[in-house]
Order: sequence, then C-alpha cells, then structure tokens
Amino acid sequence: SAQVLQVVDSSQRGVSFRGISMASEAVAWVSGSRGTVGRTSDGGKTWQWCRPAGYEQHDFRDVHAYSEKTALVMAVDSPGVLLKTTDGGRSWREVYRSNARGIFLDALDLSGANGACVGDPIDGQFWILTTRDSGNHWTLLPTAKRPAAEAGEAMFAASGSNVLVNMTNDDVNFAFVTGGSRARIFVCSELLGCADPVALAITQGGGMTGGNGLLDYRDGPLVFGGNYEQPKASDSTLCFVDFENAPAPMRTALGYVSGACRLPGNRVLLCGLGGIAVAPRQRIGNAWTLGAASMWSNTGFHTCASFGSTVLLAGANGRIGRLDAGNGK
Repeated sequence: SAQVLQVVDSSQRGVSFRGISMASEAVAWVSGSRGTVGRTSDGGKTWQWCRPAGYEQHDFRDVHAYSEKTALVMAVDSPGVLLKTTDGGRSWREVYRSNARGIFLDALDLSGANGACVGDPIDGQFWILTTRDSGNHWTLLPTAKRPAAEAGEAMFAASGSNVLVNMTNDDVNFAFVTGGSRARIFVCSELLGCADPVALAITQGGGMTGGNGLLDYRDGPLVFGGNYEQPKASDSTLCFVDFENAPAPMRTALGYVSGACRLPGNRVLLCGLGGIAVAPRQRIGNAWTLGAASMWSNTGFHTCASFGSTVLLAGANGRIGRLDAGNGK
C-alpha cells in the first residue's frame, strides 16, 4: 500500500549496495560490494543476482540501467573499472580500466548517449571521464580541463549521485559535487572544461562531511549530504544551488542524507542511515526550499531511485526496499 515500506530482498547477506538505477517502472539494477549486481523486471518485487566473472571481489558503487538487458557498472578502485552488459548480466565487457596510482571512481551518470564518470583527485586534479556512445568508450578529460581540488577535498561514493549529466546534441554537459575540507559544485563541459566552482551551504570541513550527491531540477539542483560520522546531526544537510545568490542551508529530521529522488506531487524522498523522510519542494520569494520533512520509516538505506510513484531503495547487508509513494495529493 502507499507509503508502506516493504523489504523485498535481503538474500545478499554482507553486501553493501550503493548503486541503483531505474530504466522504467518495472526495470531496475542495483550494484554493490563483493562484485554483486542485481536486476528486477517486475518493479522490485523479485530480483536476479550475478557476479561478473573475474570481478567477484570488486566494489561496484554505481550502476546505470538502460533496459532489462543493458547496464553499466562501476568498480571504484584497484583498478578503476567500468563494465557493460547487453544480455541481462550473463556476460560483461570491460569498457574502461585505469591502474593509475590512487584511482578511486565515485559516480557515473548518463543522459541518452552522453555520460560522465568522476573520481577522486590524482596529483591534485579530479579524475573525469566522458562518453558519447552510451558508455562503450570513455575518454579522460585533458589535464587543462580537469579542475584542481583543494587540500582535503574529494568525493564520496555514497550513493552514485555525485555527478549529474544534462543531454545536449554537441557536448557532454555535467555537474559534480564535492566534500571533505570543502563542499563545492563544479559545472563542466567536455569541450570547454569546468567553470569556477560555487561554494555550497552544507556541512563541511571534516573528513566525512560534505555533499553526497545531486538531485536534478531544471531551476537548480538539490545538493544533499551532511556528516556521515554524526548521522543524527540535522543542520546543513541540504541546499538548493542558486548560481546568482548565496544558497541557504536546510535541515531535515532525517539528519545525514545519503540519497534522494523525486516523487509525484513536487515532493522529494530522502534516505540515509536514519531512515526515509519525504519533504515538499516549495518556493519562498526567489529561492527554492524544502518544507518540513515527515519520517516514513526508520529503516536505513544508502541510495534510492524512483520512476513515477514507485521507489526502490538499497542499503547495507543486502537490504532492498520498495514503496509506492502515491500521487502526493
């Protein structure tokens, strides 16, 4: 029933899921530790599991679902790898590999055939890959087009949400968000590189603080995150990005926010270690904000995805959740 969380699968004991992607209301893929990848074709009610041969010990922190047959998964490090399947997970092809010292991939996103994958800084510069052919080939941006990180600034592979791609016909346009010593948003282009970053009004300054991800809105993305080591701290865990005015920080009863997705009725679902909360998106004056959040569950999840009113969530110890969010009326 609407707004009632169902834990639909917990068979993958000991696996931490950080990646989730929905291709339709019926089709979704999840990815996680121990080389684990899952697929559903009935809206999350049942799941089929696989471990790509030769990658059983890799940590797949993100996934992009194209269809029931086709998906991309991202292994974070040692080495950093991107794999693609076109037969529902029976076989996988390595479409990118980096053995660079210090490689750590954090998130990928695609819009149509265009995509970007971002990683922690190496030699002081963020690692940024782009694709224009649905992930079949990836190119590392030239040094001059990859922005520099400040000392202690990096990204978190918390929910596969750090990077957001906007589809254009002649370029790969994307944004990514950082954390640690600084929390900033970078807006980039494959052709032109990255503009000067914008500081974010979100908890930062510690090793496990800052932005975990971006949720797309045409009038400005929502940044979510907080302090992983103090998950109950509710201040400065959210902010809408305003490129003309200083963004105002927001708090939520949930505290630390690991993942977010849009719901019908102009609502936003937030998930984290403390559970699931939902808040209305509203405009006050010239600024967007979220209204008071209501807690829907105390069950924690790392990441979520939505398609229509169907929401799927994934988290620690193999936990997969499902709920019907209703129409918001």
